[in-house]
Amino acid sequence: MLSDGPLAYTNRQGQSFTILPREAPVPEDADYRGYYVICRHEDWGERAFQVFIKKSCAGTRDEAERVLLGPALRDLHRKLDTAGPDGIPMAWPHTWDTLGYAVF
Repeated sequence: MLSDGPLAYTNRQGQSFTILPREAPVPEDADYRGYYVICRHEDWGERAFQVFIKKSCAGTRDEAERVLLGPALRDLHRKLDTAGPDGIPMAWPHTWDTLGYAVF
């Protein structure tokens, strides 16, 4: 699923982003899976976000990628909707979502 290529997103202000989700290395015995989501903008450059998905909530890689490309990506879209003249906003850590993911 992640190898399908970049994703496109246009926020509420009409700013276009290229989104590249990639698997991030984590320890083999970790109780989570890690991903980088790189957001690129033509004028503002890029910002990398981290997404962690608990294995207890998404046991397989396919399940984790569905969470990543579904609710976690929608959460990131909400953050990109606040992008403006100063560029891409920072995403600050928050508690784990009930689906077992966190976007940083």
